[in-house]
This record gives sequence, structure tokens and C-alpha cells, in this order.
Amino acid sequence: MAQQLNKHSATTSDSVTAPPPRRIPIANWLLAALILALIAWWFYGKPWQQVLQSLTNVLLLLGGLTLVIFVHELGHFLAAKWCDVHVETFSIGFGSPIPGLWFRKGETLYKVAWIPLGGYVKMLGELPGEESDPEILNNPRAYQNKPVGQRMLIISAGVIMNLVLGAGCFIYAYMAGKSEVLPLVGYVEPGSRADQAGLEPGSLVLQVNRNERPAFEDLMFASATARADVTQIYLRWQTPNGVVRDAYIAPRRLPHDQRPLLGLGPMPGLSLIRMEVDNDGPVAPDSPAANRGFRPGDVLLGVRSVGQGFEYRLLSREEYQSGQAEPRIRGLRQLSRALYQLREQPVAFHVWRPETDEEHWLEVPPNPVRWLGLTLELGAIVSINPITERACQSDARLQVGDVITAINGQAIGDPFRLPERLEALAGQTVSLTVRRGDRELKIPVRPLADAPSWWEYAPSRPLAPWAIPALGITCRIEPVLVADLDTERFPARDAESQQPVRLPAGTRFTHIELQDRSMRNPGTWRTISYRFGEDETAADVVAWPYIFWSLQSTLVSAEVILSVQIPSEDGPVTQRVRLSARSMSDWFNPDRGLMRDREKLVYYAPDPFQAIYLGLRDTHRTVVNIYLTLKNLFTGDISIRLLSGPIGIAEMGYGMASLGFNYFVWFIGVISINLAVINFLPIPILDGGHMLFLLIEKIRGRPVSRRVLEYASIVGLMLILLLLILATTMDITRFLSR
Repeated sequence: MAQQLNKHSATTSDSVTAPPPRRIPIANWLLAALILALIAWWFYGKPWQQVLQSLTNVLLLLGGLTLVIFVHELGHFLAAKWCDVHVETFSIGFGSPIPGLWFRKGETLYKVAWIPLGGYVKMLGELPGEESDPEILNNPRAYQNKPVGQRMLIISAGVIMNLVLGAGCFIYAYMAGKSEVLPLVGYVEPGSRADQAGLEPGSLVLQVNRNERPAFEDLMFASATARADVTQIYLRWQTPNGVVRDAYIAPRRLPHDQRPLLGLGPMPGLSLIRMEVDNDGPVAPDSPAANRGFRPGDVLLGVRSVGQGFEYRLLSREEYQSGQAEPRIRGLRQLSRALYQLREQPVAFHVWRPETDEEHWLEVPPNPVRWLGLTLELGAIVSINPITERACQSDARLQVGDVITAINGQAIGDPFRLPERLEALAGQTVSLTVRRGDRELKIPVRPLADAPSWWEYAPSRPLAPWAIPALGITCRIEPVLVADLDTERFPARDAESQQPVRLPAGTRFTHIELQDRSMRNPGTWRTISYRFGEDETAADVVAWPYIFWSLQSTLVSAEVILSVQIPSEDGPVTQRVRLSARSMSDWFNPDRGLMRDREKLVYYAPDPFQAIYLGLRDTHRTVVNIYLTLKNLFTGDISIRLLSGPIGIAEMGYGMASLGFNYFVWFIGVISINLAVINFLPIPILDGGHMLFLLIEKIRGRPVSRRVLEYASIVGLMLILLLLILATTMDITRFLSR
């Protein structure tokens, strides 16, 4: 979020009678020296080609942000001139002018100042206290003597110009080619509305409401702006098997959700992200893919099993370069199947490097599942989807609330391995023993062979259930052991005394402590505590599927501390136990640690009218998203740690400039609209605050008192400075934590 400070006040040194200072204050010299020192430090030791490219990006960024501010102030300036208001100063930035970057034409001083945090237009009679000056009081060209309607026009003109600039940037992007995320579903949250409607991983979204050419962003916007449990979103999609289905789906919003959600995410793409983690390449730290030679921007063209020679050819580099959707959709679906089917074997990835036009085969070993050796209790069915009806073989069908207690008369065993166990029985008739209330039923089912894998149903929400895709159901996993822990393979020790601990069947888990780390700072670990339960309103409550999924990440420590209640003759004994997850020798994770970027296609508007329509549509969406973000910040649904100040905006803009001019133009459009929206908030010293006082004046028939204006301006200034300091602090914290 852009935190651009923009105001319409100026000191008396900026009046028309005061020439710009010719002596440069020592603070300005120090600021310039600091900037030059930072530039020298940043580029020290880098090749001259990289320095030249970086300088180009920096200049592009400075020019773009200056354009945003200039257009905003130009709106105020033109509106003031049109209303015949005496404009004393037109300034980009605050403070004294930079030598050589100022001039006076007629009654107005034009300047570029040293502090690049905004700009202002100083009009005669604008400042509090000037209304008592007899010359201004009797001057028809003074701002304060203009009708309220004209003053409203002047105040709102900057915001309007920023909206126009943003729309113009979006229109240009669509005409020059805009990157959009392919609407291919990568994962589905177990039990979510998307899951219940039958959306499968690998599905291609064909229509979102009336939009028959959707990008994944359209799906997310429709969900974010819907009324939870009320708005019905029409979706039409093609399953991985080529079947076209449709449904009306109402997003839900659970406690702590920032917005209404459908419960799905985009499929990772064929290219690796353009970021290196700990110099190991675009891979997760300590993962099987680490130190295997992968580079940012590598494109996956194929994968084969090492030794057996079986190869999945995803697509050719010519097909990838064509930018067509069909080869990429086919390749991504094929890659997903290959990674799962070859999960137990070493594989070699066929990669192409566009920058050097090189092709390589890079071998990666399998990635064992990490688990604690706990055999937990399979709980009740939480949700079903259309696969359930296809899997059930008789009128007796699985229902929400059923508890599966046996398969073909045998115990369930580890419920996290149940999906693969049922996959091995695909196409066969399987007898499920089910407890429904006080009754025990036998329900015949036939697990589907073409169902998605468990790996594609990510329990990304702390209380998400566990998916069993071959039956189309999700189940709770209860925090209770149904079999003794094998302490020879998984030794448990008291967290304080380090003495061995036995965990028998019936042991209940109440709390868990685990450690994780960030991609940017993989050497620093932090401790997170959860308690097991079902309370959706509590922020620290978790279920076992989320813990199991977290342990598969190398960013989460294998060692955990569990608070347990061990059954005994005298009642449950509470104890804190230290347990470490081990790599399983017969259970493998298809994810080998490659960090794949979202798959993006470049869309060109077929004509200028379509570009204008799409540009205006995205302008509206950006405004709505900004207001939703602000609302969630105030309600606490979004952490203030996500705020970005000048440092974050500069870093983001530099990154966009590095990606290409079209990306940068889009970024400038977003920043311009951010400036418009934030500037129109009803905060004194911002445009919205001025507009609020003008509305009050219109209603009351007289201006707000000078004292109220002065106090309000002080409060508004303090609020803006506080927000700026807070956002900058978040920027610095993120920078230092890398």
C-alpha cells in the first residue's frame, strides 16, 4: 500500500514574494551525500552491466514516482487555474528547491524540492490565518473567496487525475500485453466450498459469472468482494479428465479469514521463481532439490525416472515460447501426475534456461514424508463432494458425521496413510465399517482411480480436515492415539528431564510447540504454540492435518514438544514430551522442493475499446481492493506487518522495473490509484480531510472555525507521520530479517 504524503499547505518561504533560497542548507548536502554513499555501497563489486541495468531501473523508478506526484499536483493546479485562483507555488517534493530545478513564470513558482515524499500546490488564501489579511480578504482570486463548489473541484482534481493516470497505465498494459495468472486450480482446501462443489486440482476455470475469459485474479476478486454465504458465484470449469461442469458457489468467511474464500489456489507454473534462497537456487532450503544446479527462471520441459528411463515430456521450448495456453495447461497437468507417480524414485528434470538457451537434465532424489510415528484416531466425515456419489456402490452412502472404523474388516491404521491405501484399492469393491450415531453399518464403495491425489489437497487452514480424495470425503483427525507409539523408532522423552516416555493408546494431545523459519532468514528459528481443539474463533487452535502438512516443509523443525495426557489407573497424567519427526522409508512426498512461479500468460486486448473496458474494470477493482485492505487493517484481520512505506514501495518498484517496462507501467498505475484512494480518506491535511471540512461548510453555511482547523491539522499530521514511521519501520524490519 502506497503511503504517499500529500498536502496543500506550505510555509511562508514558498509565497510568491519569497524567492527560492540560493544557499543550499547543510541538511540537503548531507542527504545528497547519504544517497550517493548508499548507491556506491549497493553497486560496489558488481559487474558494470549489472550496474548499468540497476541504474536504469532506479531512474525509471524515480521517474515513475515523480510522474505520479506530478499528475496529482497538476490536477490541483489546472483546476485552480480554471477557477481563476492565484497559485503561488507548484512543488514536487517538500523543502527548499534543488539548485537548477526551479523557475518562476508569471505569478507561480515551479520547483522540485529535496524531500521526495509528495508535493503540494500553494494557493493564495489557503492557509489558516490568511483569511484575516485584508488584501487576501478582498481578493476575488483568493482560494478562500471561491464558492464551495469550486473549492471542492480543486481539492478533488488531484485524486481524479491519479485515477485517470492509473486507468491510462492499465489501458496501456492491456494494449502492450498484460501478464495474467492462468486460471488452473493447483490445490483445493479440504472441506472448502470449492471442494464440496466438486472443483478438483488441475481443473481449468472457463467462466466466472459472466466473464468467459477469466484469469485467476478474476476468481479471487469475485470471491473477495462477495458477501459470505450469500453471494452465489457462477463457475464453469473443465476437470483434468476433460469433463465440463458448473456450479453456483457461495464463498465462506471463517473467523480470522481476511475475506470470503472459495478455498482454492493457482497451480505452480513450469518456470522457477526468479529468487535465490541462501544461494542454493530457487529451491526450499535443505530440500532434495537444494544444490542440484537449478537456477532462477529455469523452465521445466520434462521429467523422467532415473534408471528406469520412463519419461514424461511436458512440452517443447517452442511451445512454451509461443505463449499459448493449451500446451502449458497440458504440461502442468502432466507434471502434477508425474511428480506423484514417480514420488518414490529419483528423477531427473529437463530444464531450459531462456537467458542462455541451454538445456540440462538435473537429478533430484525422492523426498520422504516426515512424521512423528503417531497412529491417531480417524474422526467424523466433515464434508463430501460429487466423487462420493460415484464411489458409493449402493443406496447406502457415506454421510457427513459418519465415522469410518474399518476397511474390509481391518483397522484403519494411520489415517494420514489412508488416502494411499484406498488408491491401491481403486476400482475394487471395498467394504467400509461405518459408525453412524449408535448404529454400525457396512457400506460398499469403489475408490476412484481418476481422483486427485492427497498431495493436491493442502490443509492450509489450521483447522482444515484431512482429505481422502478417492472417496470424495474429508475427515477430522482426533488428537488421540489409537495404538501405542513405537518408541524404538520414535523415541519420546520428557521435555525437562529427557527421560524416556511411553505413549500408549488412549494418550490425548492438548498442545504442541514447533519451530519454523523464513525463506529470507533460514538460520533463525522461532517457536509457535498451538492447542488442539475445534474452536474456529481462537487464533491458537489447530488440528493434526495442519501439523502433518507443516512438518513436510523444511522450514519447520522436525522436533516438536507435545503436551499430553497419558492414561493411567489413577487418571490422566499430564506431561510435556519431546518428539522428533523421522523420514519414512516407505512413504514419499511428491514435492521435492522446487519453488515454481505462478504460470502467467500475456494477454493482448483485441482492440482499443476492449483495452479501455479492461483498464477501467481493473481501476475499479484496485480501488475496491484498497478499501478492503484498509478495512481489514482497521479490524485487525490483516497484520500491520504487511504495511509498506517508502522503502517497500521503492523495492517493489525496482523489482517491477527489473521484470520489464509493462510490469513497471502496471505498478505505476497501482501506485497512482493507491495515492488517489488514500489521499481521499477523511484525514485532516489530506484531500479527503479538506473535502470533509468543505462539506461541513456547505451544510452549516459557514466555514469551520480556525481553531478547529488548526487542531485537526495537527492531529492529521501526527496521524500521517505515525503511519509513515510505522510503515517505514515495517520496511526496515523486513529488510533486516533477511
